[in-house]
Amino acid sequence: MKKHIIIGILIIGMSTMGFAQKKKDLIKEVAALKENVQSLEGTKQTLEKEKTALTEKVSSLEERQKALEEEKRALDSKAGLLQEKMAAAKEGVMNKGNKLDLKNPQQKISYALGVSMAEDMENQGVVLRPNAMRQAIEDVLYDKAQMSQDESRQFLSLEFQRINEEKTAHLKEEGVKFLAKNKKKKGVNTTASGLQYSVLKSGTGPKPKASDRVKVHYKGQLLDGKVFDSSYKRGEPATFGVGQVIKGWTEALQLMSVGDKWKVFIPSDLAYGARGAGNDIPAHAALIFEVELLGIE
Repeated sequence: MKKHIIIGILIIGMSTMGFAQKKKDLIKEVAALKENVQSLEGTKQTLEKEKTALTEKVSSLEERQKALEEEKRALDSKAGLLQEKMAAAKEGVMNKGNKLDLKNPQQKISYALGVSMAEDMENQGVVLRPNAMRQAIEDVLYDKAQMSQDESRQFLSLEFQRINEEKTAHLKEEGVKFLAKNKKKKGVNTTASGLQYSVLKSGTGPKPKASDRVKVHYKGQLLDGKVFDSSYKRGEPATFGVGQVIKGWTEALQLMSVGDKWKVFIPSDLAYGARGAGNDIPAHAALIFEVELLGIE
């Protein structure tokens, strides 16, 4: 009996020892698996970093490709322009002394531009020198211009201003003389600013303020009688703010009553002064208007 018990105890002990060993082995395997997992995580992080770096590199390459494409387009455009310049320059050399051919589209547009420019300059009192003009065109075509575009514009602005002042200097003196003589005429009233007016028809309506909008009929002319604007001729009265017109008009309108019709004589400094207005009103010009105040809006 005792022998059987001892054998049983030995068997149980051996089983317990087997389970303990298996447990140890399992623990080792779990530890190994954990190490593998950690290693895989490290590998994953490394791969993620490499992926990010590659993505950034691809993005950089794509941006570089776009930049190169833009540079290519710019170079192609510049090359095309250069070819056009060379062709124009070559044509200029070949056509020296040759007869103009207005059936050639390029020659026709070039000639038309020359006609337009020459007439415009002549109207402004500028005497063109064809040789200097031709030299400038050739210099620009060969990128050898002796003046920059900004320098050219600045010079032309000052020169046109000087020419215009020379052409119109006498108008200021004529205006002063006219107004000095006109103020002595019967029925002509002169304000403190130098504005003059005579009443052609009296109305009984209210007077507008500087902030009002008014409806008027008018005719404007220079001292020589040339009419430069007329709402009568257009067949439709004009509407505008009292404070949105030349000083002479702003002052006169606030003195008028609705229904009035005046003849207004405006010194140049109350009109457009030294700048003039377009091609119709020269600098320093005194102006004469017939103004009929139809209403206040």
